[in-house]
Amino acid sequence: MTNPAFGEVKEHVRAELLAVALTRRLRVPVTILSAASQEELIEALTGNTVEAAWVTAELCDRFEKDARVVLRAVRSGSTVYHAAFVCRADDPVSLDALDGLKAAWVTRASTAGYLLPRAHLKENGIDPQKVFASEREYGSYRRALTAVLDGEADVTSVYCTHPDDRAVRAVLAEHVGRRENELVPFAFTRSTPSDGVLVTHRMPEDLSDAFVDALVSLGSTGSGLLPHLGLFDTEGFAVDGHVTPPLPSTSPRTHEPLLMLEVTADGTCLRAWSPSGKINGRPVAQLSGRPLAEVLGPDAASPVCALASESFRNRMGGRIDYHAGPEDDARWYSAEITLGALGTAALIIRDVTDSRALEEELYRLASYPLLTPDPVLEIDSDGGLIYANRAAHDRFPGLVAQGADHPISSALLAVQRSPKAGRNSALREVEVDGRVWKITVLSPPDADYIRAQVTDVTEHTPRSNRIRSTDFLRRPS
Repeated sequence: MTNPAFGEVKEHVRAELLAVALTRRLRVPVTILSAASQEELIEALTGNTVEAAWVTAELCDRFEKDARVVLRAVRSGSTVYHAAFVCRADDPVSLDALDGLKAAWVTRASTAGYLLPRAHLKENGIDPQKVFASEREYGSYRRALTAVLDGEADVTSVYCTHPDDRAVRAVLAEHVGRRENELVPFAFTRSTPSDGVLVTHRMPEDLSDAFVDALVSLGSTGSGLLPHLGLFDTEGFAVDGHVTPPLPSTSPRTHEPLLMLEVTADGTCLRAWSPSGKINGRPVAQLSGRPLAEVLGPDAASPVCALASESFRNRMGGRIDYHAGPEDDARWYSAEITLGALGTAALIIRDVTDSRALEEELYRLASYPLLTPDPVLEIDSDGGLIYANRAAHDRFPGLVAQGADHPISSALLAVQRSPKAGRNSALREVEVDGRVWKITVLSPPDADYIRAQVTDVTEHTPRSNRIRSTDFLRRPS
């Protein structure tokens, strides 16, 4: 179970993809649920109804004694972080000049976005409830920062791995893009341990070892799975906060997830590297000067040596995917070669089995708007078309040419601008070319676009009865 995702669709998609990756690694079904609230997450941990949970730093500390393992998130090589107070660059403030200002927080459960900065203020003799004119929760860092940028609030806070301006700049750019230069940090809190994953005793010990190994190695194996740690906004995990040395695998490794080699035109391996320090059971130090085919072994030698030979012959890099390994555990690999200026080439071989499997999930998710018979479209805040599936183009051929003047786009903009209609699940009926269409708005909260599904309800609405009656009256007798 994960922390509440604050309604962000991308978090649910990331959770589904991560579940697929873990299912393949552990060979048991993995389901990742997003808690509806912090209280639900605490109840699940207290009742021991989940095998693992991604929780805040405070909950990590609270439930650590009852957990089998605690994995701390690693960001910028560290398992601790700070909160940085942020204000507008053209309206600088300081901790001793907060009287009457408006504060924008993430949520009450957010460590860097609420708990840590408020604790810092109290430690410095400042009572947030008395000093601020108002305090409002915005649900995400991006929305809180945008509130400050737009003048709705004066101060907010973000996380940073180091208490310096450059570390904060990276975080600001991640959330507000080029507008980060309109913001400036003016104070930092003490450090606190990162959020993390609690592995409970509900998970069997042998499965727990494999689960920990999978999470720790997920982003560092070269298999292309690092983006799926985006659910946690981290580049990896460390056991009990110890970033180094890396956790050794609890199961015997039958393959290397990443190989890096320097080779010559005659097929000699000059240097080799792998995460374990071995290739096919041999130390990499013993492989210098050996034939490439010998280094790779019989399964990989044929396709990879052919790739290297052709690349040197044609003086250009290349790539090849191949299948190798025992029949009951055959895996997919991708070999890429890049020629250098000194007559050698860099050869990188990655295990892409898991990332290929995740592509299938991405295709499944992407197939919905392509195959649904209903029009699905996205427009920007000016009514310009960003995306439309085939059904939308077929039924509304004027979407591109008419832009914001098209009845569908015009209705979507009206929904966005209406103070009464929310951006999510808002409904509206529109008549286009004698047909009645129901528009369902399904935009993610932080999106700067409007997404909608459009359904033909001509045969099911009172409005359609009037249309049919008008058509009947117009028919010649």
